[in-house]
Amino acid sequence: MSFRFRKLYADLVTPDGSVTIVYLSCLELWGVRTAFAGVELYSCRGRRRVLRAQGPVRLPDPDTVRGNWSLQVAFPGTSLELSYGDALAPWAPAGPPPHGALDWRVLIPRATARARWSRGLAHQDVAGRGYVDWVELRSPPRRLDLESLTWGRAHLPEAAIVFTAVRFRSGHEWNRAARWPDGGDPQQDSVRVGVDGGSIQAAPGPDGDPSPYGVTLADSRILHKGPGIDVTRFPGWMERSVSRICSGALHETRWVSRVAGQEGKEPDPEYRMVHELVRFGGAP
Repeated sequence: MSFRFRKLYADLVTPDGSVTIVYLSCLELWGVRTAFAGVELYSCRGRRRVLRAQGPVRLPDPDTVRGNWSLQVAFPGTSLELSYGDALAPWAPAGPPPHGALDWRVLIPRATARARWSRGLAHQDVAGRGYVDWVELRSPPRRLDLESLTWGRAHLPEAAIVFTAVRFRSGHEWNRAARWPDGGDPQQDSVRVGVDGGSIQAAPGPDGDPSPYGVTLADSRILHKGPGIDVTRFPGWMERSVSRICSGALHETRWVSRVAGQEGKEPDPEYRMVHELVRFGGAP
């Protein structure tokens, strides 16, 4: 099977906890290329709205997504411009990838961000902090023997943190985490980082010191819990069916939380964490 899938994920979180997520994706299957885009809007009151883009969709060169960058997406009756500024340095995990057919890297770990809507849709322009990453697959996900994916990014007063953990049905795990302290260059660790209750937890340092990835969470809220491939994201029957054939069943839980710094400060509404658990093969 000739297969290639590329996806750009871009988000923005406002101080009140509303979340804007934009996807730009391209699937090449059996010589047929299909590109699509969408936006998911999560209000601070728990409302979820999914919009599917119209017109041609162009994926950017990931090497150009850094610094001051923006993307535009057209929707029926409106359009969205999502822009980023003052971005921290990009990061590509060192060492071998989780699988030979799977690549993931962070293009913008943290930046000031703004979403501007044109006329025609009752959404105000919003500002906050944003993140962008890139995924490329050269084999259908169901062939990679994936069991679960845990992923998160936290914006803190003193640092930015990104972590991901991929678990395969064979029992093999791939874990990477990086910090951008005080806006500097990324510092990478091959440690398992996850979310347990109201905190981000990781293995302690080599000398037994507390992990620099420890963060206290507050006011965690589920953004979405359910199938990763559904009629809201893939309204077309054919497109939805092909996606399920390639990926198999997916179950996703995504949260947003307030975070406190590693010194145990009170959570600041300006700093948020988005994290996600994806199970391959359906719900647990």
